[in-house]
Amino acid sequence: MKRAIRLMLEKILRTFGGNVGYRLVREISYSRDGRCLAIPWMDADSQLKEKTIDLNYQIENQSCPFCNDNREKNVLVDQVREVGGVNTRKVVYQCPGCDFIFTNEKRGTRGDYFRTTPYQDDVTGIRRDRELDLISIGMKIASLSENCNILIYGSGNTNTRQFLVNKGLSNVWASDVAENAIYDEYTINTGKQPDYFKKAGLRFDLIIAVEVWEHYAREDIKEAFRWLFEHISDRGLLLATTSLWYPQNSDPIFNASKESGIEQLKWWHYLHFLDHTSFYTEKNIKLIAGAHGFSAEFAYFSDERVHREDPFKRAICIAHDSNLLLGKKIRKEFSGRFLDLFYY
Repeated sequence: MKRAIRLMLEKILRTFGGNVGYRLVREISYSRDGRCLAIPWMDADSQLKEKTIDLNYQIENQSCPFCNDNREKNVLVDQVREVGGVNTRKVVYQCPGCDFIFTNEKRGTRGDYFRTTPYQDDVTGIRRDRELDLISIGMKIASLSENCNILIYGSGNTNTRQFLVNKGLSNVWASDVAENAIYDEYTINTGKQPDYFKKAGLRFDLIIAVEVWEHYAREDIKEAFRWLFEHISDRGLLLATTSLWYPQNSDPIFNASKESGIEQLKWWHYLHFLDHTSFYTEKNIKLIAGAHGFSAEFAYFSDERVHREDPFKRAICIAHDSNLLLGKKIRKEFSGRFLDLFYY
């Protein structure tokens, strides 16, 4: 009975209280339910340290891929937390010029990651459903027909390309860099053949990148984004999902006291996944897109589980600055909206 009354009151606050009411509901939620918090490394006991994966090593190159700031990077947090049954230590550095944060960890290849990942969704490739949702949204916004060129970027273990072909979309490609992925004439190892599509004269009306950018090593970010921007057609869109870092309390919706700054990092499980090493602000994404003549807009997931578990998860839509009509449509139909996107 108490729960029913509480849920009804929260619904009233959300419905009639606007963003202020929504924030109040979220503050109550954090106080009521709590969150699993990371433990500062200096406070971890020897037993926890022994069963923690620690891949961190000293930074040598201080350059920021977004603002080119070469000053020494600040250590923002040094902490340990369990995610998916795995304890990881994360030493997180912050660029003083643009707030980009990252870890500096020794990692194997992408193929090594897929061979050893403890996370079941990376093995099963269930994120196909989110890729399909993004394709549907992108085709609608850009008014694309079934013969448009689509690239599933960082396709991993998903079978999205074949699924779409079976549904009647004829020009669907996929790419990855893992040596143990299954490649064919339409699924390309762009690690070995980075210029494959350029040589074939192919650019894409839709590029879909689901949970890829957080895996970029800091040293690879500039080149990886340059590659993506070069492969977007004049009428095309890049649609991606990742979780963002909010150094200040700036989001109009998710702006409770635990949803920015150091407080975010204390409980943000996304930070502690193995192989997650780069975490962006909205400003970072806009900065690197703008440097190549593109604009970026951000949207939310409508799934309430996202709001509780990772309210920083965003869908991101990037298009050419020069395509004014498409930009107007993106701002109207995408920017700041709550989208029905598959979560898990």
